[in-house]
Amino acid sequence: MLDSLCEIRQCALKKGVTTCGDCPNMDECQTASAIIANNPDALENLKG
Repeated sequence: MLDSLCEIRQCALKKGVTTCGDCPNMDECQTASAIIANNPDALENLKG
C-alpha cells in the first residue's frame, strides 16, 4: 500500500506523524523542500 502513496506521505507514515508539518525535522527535510522551494506558502500550510 505504501508504494501507491506520494513520497511525502510515505515519509510521514514511516515517522509516525500525521503530516510532514508535524515532523520535528521538517525544516531540514529534502523531500518537503522540493515542494516548499516552488511554493513558499506551502511551508505555512504544512505547519497548519
